[in-house]
Amino acid sequence: MGDWGSTEAPGRYTFPEGEAGPISRHWKTRERRRLKEKVMTLAALFVMGWTVLGDPPSAVESGFDLDPCPTSPNCISTTHPHQKRAMKPLPYLGSREESAERLLRILRSFERTKVVSRSPVVLDVEFRSALFRFVDDVRFVFDDDKKEIHFRSASRVGYYDFGANRRRMEAISQKYLQGR
Repeated sequence: MGDWGSTEAPGRYTFPEGEAGPISRHWKTRERRRLKEKVMTLAALFVMGWTVLGDPPSAVESGFDLDPCPTSPNCISTTHPHQKRAMKPLPYLGSREESAERLLRILRSFERTKVVSRSPVVLDVEFRSALFRFVDDVRFVFDDDKKEIHFRSASRVGYYDFGANRRRMEAISQKYLQGR
């Protein structure tokens, strides 16, 4: 009977062996669409993850090197000209080595913190957010001439950080000055 095979009972069709009926063809199309959606979602997550991770800033080990903050409000620096985005540098407490060790002890007390590179004059650190694992890059530069530690803390991606960089650097500064 027609293209769909023969009928054994009224309203009930059987299909020749190896041939799929309209319901199973629809099911296969729906399954293909779902698989395609899953693959596209995974691809999008991969690309977003790659973008979020990004590349850390390069460590320049000679001289005083802090990149300027971008125009987005997700950066705080001791060298920024505007008061809203600037903080005071940390004074040396003892020698450079003693100040660096003190700072490292404080940084290690923070969760999701990774020291990326360390030299006598530059310390690069990554902080990750708890929820989405966004990375904030922090660079400390030890200025022996002025006996100060300058720093820059900035979100690697995104525009606004809801003040996270400032709060973190204020907490680090407070612990450093209190000697914890």
